[in-house]
Amino acid sequence: MISKILYIFTDGLNQLRLNTHFLLAAVLVLVLPVLFVWVGQNFFETSYQNILTVQKQQVSVIHDSIQILHDSDLPNEQVNNILQNLVDEQVTLTKVRILDETTDGLLIIASNNPSEIQSYDGGNQLYATAAVSPGETLIFDFVIDNVRTWQAFREVTTAESKYYIFSEHSFSEIDSVLLARQQQTYLFLPVIFLFLIFLAYWLVKQTQWQKQYASTKKKLDEQMLFTNTIAHELRAPLTAIRGYVSFLLESKDISEQNFSYAKNINTSSERLLALINDFLEVARIQSGKLQISHSEVDITKTIQSVIDEFTPVAESKGLKLISSVAKKQIFAHTDEMRLQQVLTNIVSNSVKYTDHGTVTIALEQTKLKTIIRVKDTGKGISAEDQKKLFTPFTRVGTAEKSGTTGTGLGMWITKELVGLLGGSVQIESIEGVGTHIKLVFDV
Repeated sequence: MISKILYIFTDGLNQLRLNTHFLLAAVLVLVLPVLFVWVGQNFFETSYQNILTVQKQQVSVIHDSIQILHDSDLPNEQVNNILQNLVDEQVTLTKVRILDETTDGLLIIASNNPSEIQSYDGGNQLYATAAVSPGETLIFDFVIDNVRTWQAFREVTTAESKYYIFSEHSFSEIDSVLLARQQQTYLFLPVIFLFLIFLAYWLVKQTQWQKQYASTKKKLDEQMLFTNTIAHELRAPLTAIRGYVSFLLESKDISEQNFSYAKNINTSSERLLALINDFLEVARIQSGKLQISHSEVDITKTIQSVIDEFTPVAESKGLKLISSVAKKQIFAHTDEMRLQQVLTNIVSNSVKYTDHGTVTIALEQTKLKTIIRVKDTGKGISAEDQKKLFTPFTRVGTAEKSGTTGTGLGMWITKELVGLLGGSVQIESIEGVGTHIKLVFDV
């Protein structure tokens, strides 16, 4: 049993040594509460000593006042009334007497209790102790009925006589208040302890999350490096293939069947190149290394260049590519190349998935927003598919059924680029009717 306990203890020390964040947690949970108790105890002891000093000074002041009162030659009845008022006003003062030394003993000549007057007090031998330091108040500490009580004595010697001043002080109320404050302070300790446990847990989790973040970031960097390397390595032979295919397609000596094969190779190589480019774009976006260069851009010109690019493709399918953009220049602070890439992706999809009708591009600008709309009369997208339209590597129902090729990355890249440009993408679509995509940018 002892060996098992020692093993657990040793293993715990090794864990603390190897994991400094656990050591910090142990310091927070164990050392700080102990430090809090120690500091609190010292504070209470210092406070108690200060209170004792004040209380002793208060007793001395009371005796000074009673001495002045006795020497003022006031009538005895008036002195007794003043003593009674003094006891009523002082929270700690319970008894006060003035005693003359006579041959028969100590005669009580004034008191807050009228029944004691003209009686002898011979039961307390502490009066004789007061003679050691005449004119000074001696205080004796007692516990009476579980209450801290002081009895104070002063001998006063004059040319005519010698008398004593006696007072009794009970500190039940003051001590109960101090004890209640101390208990409240220590009752607050569990709250502090729980807070420190939570803080220690949070620190440990933060350390773990930081390590996980660093590890994940390293893996993502390695993954991106691998992706970039593979993509660049694939581009070299792919460029050679496309070059040789272009020679075959331009050759006049090639047979019709071989020409068909070469055309298929060219189509496949273009698809592969598009796939590689999409992968590189995704890697750059995910790593945060995609460069965005803002400048004043004539959006009208950018939209027109996209329309010019896709007009031949649209006409080959019997579609009308319509521009509702005003002829005047409309400027926005954006990245022209990335904006054109976004519009190219959207218009390309509209033309690709529209078999008849029109594809319309509209532009409007207010004082706060620049809005670009792309509407088509294509197959449309169901409400369920709209939820996953911008998910990477996902092709929605119309794309799957149409037989058109794609990586499923185009719309995800589009949304990310729009976000980097400071805009948002909104989509409205009815299956079998058409799709309306709205790009909103701040001016």
